[in-house]
Amino acid sequence: MAENNRFINFLQELNFRKVGSWELINCEVNYEIKEETYVSVYLWVAGTEDGKIIPLYVGKAGTSLNKRMNEHLTGFNERHSGKMKCGVLKKLMEYNFKIEIFARPSINFDSMKIKELDSLFPNCKFKTPLILSTESLEEKILIQIIKTKFYNNKRPPLNHMSDRTKNELEINYLNYCID
Repeated sequence: MAENNRFINFLQELNFRKVGSWELINCEVNYEIKEETYVSVYLWVAGTEDGKIIPLYVGKAGTSLNKRMNEHLTGFNERHSGKMKCGVLKKLMEYNFKIEIFARPSINFDSMKIKELDSLFPNCKFKTPLILSTESLEEKILIQIIKTKFYNNKRPPLNHMSDRTKNELEINYLNYCID
């Protein structure tokens, strides 16, 4: 994948690192994580040596990235949208796209230092966790940034998976390339 690509540079500025990839092994989609991250935001990015890039998917991992990728594998076999995502990954790999996984640890806050939390839920009987993570918020923000900065107000294609999106990606993936 072209490392001087505008989108890859954007990810690096946000402290995302390449941590793994999706691969075809015996005609089956599988992943390899080379650097585990915990409580993180991640992206799947399809790219070619000549610089074509498709930001495919933005997600969050509440525990480990490895566990979250296993959940995707299960979804590839059990859910309609998962089967469609798997089909798109296979087709892009057949078109010689390399699909890499980028991730960054989410920001954590010490809830004891955020006094406003006590006033948000004054009558709650549970205690606020000592550490709060922002992976859900970061996921939403990143989708919005990609949508407006790179995709002319469309979400990354696998974040709004439909039969139409699957067909468009498999037939004319160039419409989803950026840079």
